[in-house]
Amino acid sequence: MNAKKYPDYVQAVEDFLAAKPKAGDLISHEWLDEHLGLDKDARHYSIDKMHRVGAFRKTLLTVYQIDTKSMIGQGYYVISPKDQTEIALADTITHIRKASLSGLSRCVNTRRAELTESGIKENELAITALSAIGPALAGQLRIGKKGGERLSIPE
Repeated sequence: MNAKKYPDYVQAVEDFLAAKPKAGDLISHEWLDEHLGLDKDARHYSIDKMHRVGAFRKTLLTVYQIDTKSMIGQGYYVISPKDQTEIALADTITHIRKASLSGLSRCVNTRRAELTESGIKENELAITALSAIGPALAGQLRIGKKGGERLSIPE
């Protein structure tokens, strides 16, 4: 009998690789719970799942160059190598856009009456810089596309 590996994500990676995964294959939440040793009734189920799934996905990516993408309510699917760069770039742009909008909201909603003159200038510069990020990203990236086609960026 083979000994189970610890931490659980190491065994889960081996189990996953043994199934000879292909691009488009789904890794269901149920499969992850079973192979990562998770109990839905456990007190810290959600936080444990987040950490173990994160370690599982990071190992797949960094050791085996297998990338996965979340499918809400279903699990994760295996990304094909030909789509990996485009999806990674689009996901990164989405995160940058969300972060810049959050920062812009915080700067716009600053109590300006309580700022010094230099603080107001700094705030205005930050608003200008953060306002420019979205348009700078929107449809301007051309990577790996024939004829310079624009990469579609999810909103």
